[in-house]
Amino acid sequence: MVSHNQNLGPGRFPAFTSLALAAALVAGLSACSPDDGDDGAPGDPGPSPEIEIGAYEALPGVNVAITAVSGGSGAGGNVRAGDILTVQFSAEDDAGDPLDLSNFTRGSIYVSGPTFNYQRVIASQSDVLTRATEVSDGVYSYRFAVPVPSTFLAPLNDTASLTDGELTGQALLNGTYTVGLELRKDFTVEGEVFRDVGNATSDFLFGTATTLETREVVLREACNACHTNLQAHGGNRTDITNCLLCHTAGAEDRNTANVAGGTPGVGIEFSVMIHKIHTGTYLPSVLGIATNPDGSRKYDATPKPYQMIGFGDSLIDFSHVVFPAYPSFASPMPRDFGYTPLNSTQKSLEDRQRRGPVECAKCHGDPDGVGPLTAPSQGDRFKTHPTTRACGSCHDDWDPAKPYTANQQTMPANLTDADCTLCHDASGTPLAIENAHMHPLSNPALATGVHFVFDQVTDAGGDNDGNFDAGETVRITFRVENDNGDPVAASTLSRIEAVLSGPTMNPQVMDYQRIPPAYFTGNGPYTIDLPDLAFYEPAGTSNNTLQVFTTLQAPHWNVTGGATTLLLRTGTGNSSTLVEAARPTQNYIDVVAGQGSLFTNGAYIVIDDLNGAREYMRVVWVNGDRLWFNSKFRQTNKANLLNAHNVGATVQVVTTTAIPTGSYTLNATTGEITETVEFGNGEVLASYMTSFKVPTVFPGSLVDGPEKGEDWGDWTGLPVLDGTYILDFHGARSFSTSPAGEATSYTEGALSTRELLLFGNATVTETFERVVGASACNKCHEDLAFHGGSRRGFDTCISCHGSAGAELTQGYETLSVPTGPIASVEFRNFLHSAHEEVFTSMPAGVKNCAVCHGDSNEVWKAPIERVHPAATTQTRAWYVACSSCHASNAQVAHMDVNTAPNGAESCAVCHGEGAEYEVTKGHFFR
Repeated sequence: MVSHNQNLGPGRFPAFTSLALAAALVAGLSACSPDDGDDGAPGDPGPSPEIEIGAYEALPGVNVAITAVSGGSGAGGNVRAGDILTVQFSAEDDAGDPLDLSNFTRGSIYVSGPTFNYQRVIASQSDVLTRATEVSDGVYSYRFAVPVPSTFLAPLNDTASLTDGELTGQALLNGTYTVGLELRKDFTVEGEVFRDVGNATSDFLFGTATTLETREVVLREACNACHTNLQAHGGNRTDITNCLLCHTAGAEDRNTANVAGGTPGVGIEFSVMIHKIHTGTYLPSVLGIATNPDGSRKYDATPKPYQMIGFGDSLIDFSHVVFPAYPSFASPMPRDFGYTPLNSTQKSLEDRQRRGPVECAKCHGDPDGVGPLTAPSQGDRFKTHPTTRACGSCHDDWDPAKPYTANQQTMPANLTDADCTLCHDASGTPLAIENAHMHPLSNPALATGVHFVFDQVTDAGGDNDGNFDAGETVRITFRVENDNGDPVAASTLSRIEAVLSGPTMNPQVMDYQRIPPAYFTGNGPYTIDLPDLAFYEPAGTSNNTLQVFTTLQAPHWNVTGGATTLLLRTGTGNSSTLVEAARPTQNYIDVVAGQGSLFTNGAYIVIDDLNGAREYMRVVWVNGDRLWFNSKFRQTNKANLLNAHNVGATVQVVTTTAIPTGSYTLNATTGEITETVEFGNGEVLASYMTSFKVPTVFPGSLVDGPEKGEDWGDWTGLPVLDGTYILDFHGARSFSTSPAGEATSYTEGALSTRELLLFGNATVTETFERVVGASACNKCHEDLAFHGGSRRGFDTCISCHGSAGAELTQGYETLSVPTGPIASVEFRNFLHSAHEEVFTSMPAGVKNCAVCHGDSNEVWKAPIERVHPAATTQTRAWYVACSSCHASNAQVAHMDVNTAPNGAESCAVCHGEGAEYEVTKGHFFR
């Protein structure tokens, strides 16, 4: 007898657990019955013990292994119809100690096959616990009560709606078949029941088959990259092969009429169901896209949500699921022929449909990249064995009974699986399966790579001691390369961005700049000073004679994206005064009550209109009596005040006119502006890009506002501290491709290139690893790309979102009063809340802190203190992190009550390590 064992360690799952929708994608499914599945003919009643364990004690574990399958009467021990199988198996806990079946709550066993097209053979038998006999400690023998039949059983919930691929009533085929086994122990913890589960499978030969052909198209480790510990049907099923044995061809959802009217015609064959679940919101059927009788697209079909009846008769709607893997998550596939003539509604539907996942290797490939695991042995089968069912699961606008026309080619109606490979080879042609699923951003012929390389980062304009001090510039020598290491001209890039932030224990954005690609010539290396922007800087007063003006700073970049522009002050208008003192770095001012109406959006103003004191600003938004300026992120207008202005300072509208570039010459090196055509009378205001100089105080976050200040760790206006700071370079190149004659543009982002810099008197670089970083994110996302694809990778994200007090879009950006508090986009808060409802880790969802923070990183157990000696309010490190998920009114009130007026938190008294309600207890899961 030849058998192949596929055994899986324990799965742990609470009997009643509320999971986020995305986690419920698999955990909530129920193919067979209202709870645990079709258990076939019942055996003798087994024990149902309730075993008590400690409140914070891990489940012992159930590890099941099938060690032998016997009973075959054919040549070489092959199984034949009429044979009665005997299965020998072992059961032990995580410590390796044998387990007694009398302590189990549930056991079931079943047979399906052949592996190339699973059909049910022996239905699930529920008598394992009472029928199995002990061979030795922890080793048991189970003899089926029913023989192997001569024909296949019907699939689960069989109707005439779905028959493709099913072999109901037909004679068993020669081949490899699989026996599946499930064991479960229930434990009671403070009245709540938890399930400790083990699954195992083993293959055997039937009929005249000579070689075992194990099914291995997807590995469980691939699922667990996102799901951590894959579980379904109330936690009873944890192994992919066990899933396959029930989710066979022709299997359908339960279609319970009293649950949302039922779900008729919804298939649950594994390959169909899993594809559709993970395509979710981009399914053509969900969007209302179908096919007309002539094969053309129909964009006004009735949208049909993708729903199934899950565990405990719950209705699960997968119509909002988004597959999180890059690059589909970031950008759609190319447009099809005929896109341009579509109307706006049709284009919108096409654009969404093209976002469907094409990252086939995410599930079918090597689950850990350079790690020890290898790709599944049949991982490429989807390329070589296409079926109408599998392909139609995602492309469900295709009706096999109709022709299908796309990209000027028509597929005839009524084709069979055997016809697929006539046009769809594995690879090598536009219609080949691999090529058709190749995203342009994954195609090395199109996405050739963008990499910044630092050759040197030094301090300049000061003592040149290697540390960066106030007033010094940051001088950078860098190159740009492609994936092959070949030089890339920086001028060909669509975006270059630099972010300087620090100190690493509580990062503040020091400088954020979009560096103009037009500045660069040749292939590098390039040497530049980190740039900065100056706005509306007084350069002198024009008096009707040709003059020379000099800006306060030099050099000027003066290229597209960083051009020097001049304004001439021509007059004044309405005025008011400050009712609140305004400090440097502030991006708003408050004028006398009722006088905000004297100002308009877009108006230029002057504050303290006196020599040596005046400061020019531009009003972005008038909100009552508050005049808002800009954000550093937008870079279109001056963001922050440079000077302090006292209560009573004048605020007056000034009128300006643009000075044409043809009216002067600019010496970009010295900042000298020479009139060649008379400007006229008035003060000359210069805006230009120049060299960044290390400030004495922290200049403010990118999208700043007063809501999240020192209590959130925002040290705007406080003295710059000694320590480790990070210089980040990232960028992108754009390209277009037209495989079907319709141009589609893409942005290929560069991963962050970083350099650690010492500021002040710091001598040793310090980093703070709060999360594992890219390796954790990429387990599920493959890569990260946001903001149109130009910001790519974890380090790029953290360069901006890692800064303390980072806030979401403010009212001065939308020109409307926010409807509620300004949300945080700081990673400590933002990433927790962003994943709260969609974190797919099983069984605990966001309670499984180690998924992102790492198994050995304990920073989540007690937030790191962030202290500035000059701060008047302490950073509420606990509140920033914990309120991201624990955000109810009562929970926030609890945090507020336990915080002193100066921001000091007492959270650690109860929630610190070793305390009665320590964080590890609140996040404990089984």
